[in-house]
Amino acid sequence: MVAFVVVMIGTVTYDGASATEWWSSAIELPLSRRLFDAGLPATGANAVAATIAFLAVSSIIGAAYMGASALAARLGRQGGARWVAIRFSHTLVPIAFAYAFAHYFTLVLFEGQLLISTLSDPFGMGWNLFGTADRAISYALIQGSTAWVWYVQVAVIVAGHVAAVILAHDRALADFEGIQAVRSQYAMLLLMVLLTGLGLVILAAG
Repeated sequence: MVAFVVVMIGTVTYDGASATEWWSSAIELPLSRRLFDAGLPATGANAVAATIAFLAVSSIIGAAYMGASALAARLGRQGGARWVAIRFSHTLVPIAFAYAFAHYFTLVLFEGQLLISTLSDPFGMGWNLFGTADRAISYALIQGSTAWVWYVQVAVIVAGHVAAVILAHDRALADFEGIQAVRSQYAMLLLMVLLTGLGLVILAAG
């Protein structure tokens, strides 16, 4: 569970960051050039650089979570980093969902419309089973303004992190005693605030 939610957050974080100009110019492009200079073909160098960057992002998020878990265990004076990480792993699910929803919202909103035409011709055989094979993607939802898309994405990210904080607080009350329950949450709260900021920065940069 810990590995799953960490990689899920890492995947969407990397996917969003890799679409920004600053990430490409500052990280992946220099790394790809080094690999190319080392003898890898251009395509292979790009793929290896992207894989290394993805693993690095996921590892950093995983390390941050384990660090927060270790600090929570110390402040709460119970268990260890691994125990807290396992017990609190479900609190990252709303964050992972919020990241995924915000990142892929426009993709589903518009590319998802192709499902209507695909149902009429699922195998690309020229069929028109339901009379919708010629239906094109409609961009009417953003003809007036795209601002509402940004607000939806931000609202979902914030709501996901609020839900995560509530779940973490509930788990802390169940696993720690008295004031230790509150103290144990300092590290988790800081981690979740940082993840919120990271998600918003990537969303704005993309």
